[in-house]
Amino acid sequence: MTLQVELTATTDCECPVTANVAIYRRDGVKVTQLRSDNPVLSLERGGKVLARLDFGPLNLGNAHYVVSVGIYRVLDPMLQEESQRYDLLDRSYEFRVDGHPPIFSSVFQHRGTWTFEKSKLLKKAA
Repeated sequence: MTLQVELTATTDCECPVTANVAIYRRDGVKVTQLRSDNPVLSLERGGKVLARLDFGPLNLGNAHYVVSVGIYRVLDPMLQEESQRYDLLDRSYEFRVDGHPPIFSSVFQHRGTWTFEKSKLLKKAA
């Protein structure tokens, strides 16, 4: 899954920009959040920038989800500094994941690899 957001400058600026995406299950549980670095973009009024987030393999379980996208001047992950937001589209985009067998009903389908090898079994003491 890839998410793209087009940003348009409303003034000439050297603008620090942090993009933040949060995915929630429809019942309000926050499933994941991805925050960008904080590059400073040199933009003229009306200038556009495309911010793209590639999720790679989507490891979510079957469910309906909503996505929030925020663009910030300041977004401190430690919450020590007050956030300064340019724009926020709160839970404005919806999508659904289907296709996992019913046994895998978890929110997140973590990737992993199983291996099996012969081992020496310990004999029980008499």
